[in-house]
Amino acid sequence: MPADEKKRAYTLYSLGRLLFEEAALIAVVLWLLPGFGINFPVWLLIVFMVAWAVYSCLTSRLVGKVIGKVAAVGPEALISVKCATTTPLLPGGYVRVGTELWRARSVAGNIEIGAKVVIVGIKRLTLLVKLSTDTSFDEGQRITLKTDVSCQTKTTATESRNQERTPKYSYRGLELCARL
Repeated sequence: MPADEKKRAYTLYSLGRLLFEEAALIAVVLWLLPGFGINFPVWLLIVFMVAWAVYSCLTSRLVGKVIGKVAAVGPEALISVKCATTTPLLPGGYVRVGTELWRARSVAGNIEIGAKVVIVGIKRLTLLVKLSTDTSFDEGQRITLKTDVSCQTKTTATESRNQERTPKYSYRGLELCARL
């Protein structure tokens, strides 16, 4: 179902729900509560009904704005994000995306350490990257969309000294360790 049709259907649903809620409020205040000896003035009922209608309309508008949008979560959300290598990609290595260190594979030859790269795809848990040709490299920025994923180019002193590196990275809260 296209996004416009989903929004129209949600709007009709919201109006129907609002009418049902208002009818239920009238029924409770005029028929149920007087049976227990509780009487509300009509003006208070009208104030409650208007307040509830305003609240319902505002929440429906907020929800309506996100209907039909694709959530930017998961590894696929990293595609087209710019970041930097933490190890040489010969053609495999690692890049740092935010606080996570991801295994990466270059799709266009070898790439040196600290080079600016763009994520062009994902194969299982390996990012496919290529060298960024953009001279105005803004770390963590998507090529087409803005994102709050930030990239870092730092390597630890022990990583730069050791020939055999053991970077740590996390995926969905799990601390993982991989030998290069």
